[in-house]
Amino acid sequence: MDGFYIPLWKLVLAYIINKIEGRWKRFRARRYLVYPNSGMTKKFHPFHLVTPSPWPFLISMAAFVTAIGATMYMHSYTKGGFTLCFGLIHVLIIMSLWWRDVVREGTFEGMHTKRVQAGLKLGFILFIVSEIMFFFGFFLGLLSFCIITVNCYRLYMATSWDYSL
Repeated sequence: MDGFYIPLWKLVLAYIINKIEGRWKRFRARRYLVYPNSGMTKKFHPFHLVTPSPWPFLISMAAFVTAIGATMYMHSYTKGGFTLCFGLIHVLIIMSLWWRDVVREGTFEGMHTKRVQAGLKLGFILFIVSEIMFFFGFFLGLLSFCIITVNCYRLYMATSWDYSL
């Protein structure tokens, strides 16, 4: 551990300066092994630990504005269409900025290792499988509802007597 020691006061000072400057990325002292004189870092693991980002909060606020705008527009409030368009535009802008960061992390920063790419592919495959199961269950439930309704109607018609003769 001779060449890898970083004094605690330097870590604390770097952390405070990082917070004062208002950066969104957190200090990565725990995630990387820092070589003091080389300016290089080495990861301890092949995984990508995501740094804090403003995009989830901002996109949730934009989605909320979109929902409020849609409600206002459907109830014929003034400026309802404007609020809806304002929210949708902001959702699209934030989505593009968030995707820009993901592409930057994967290509330029090299955070998407082979293991991370395999995890992303597996996650996408599991998402598609869950959607297939959802729609299968939905249409199976719809089919069984229709069959039960038709059978109940037939049973009702078979047991009813026509007294009008």
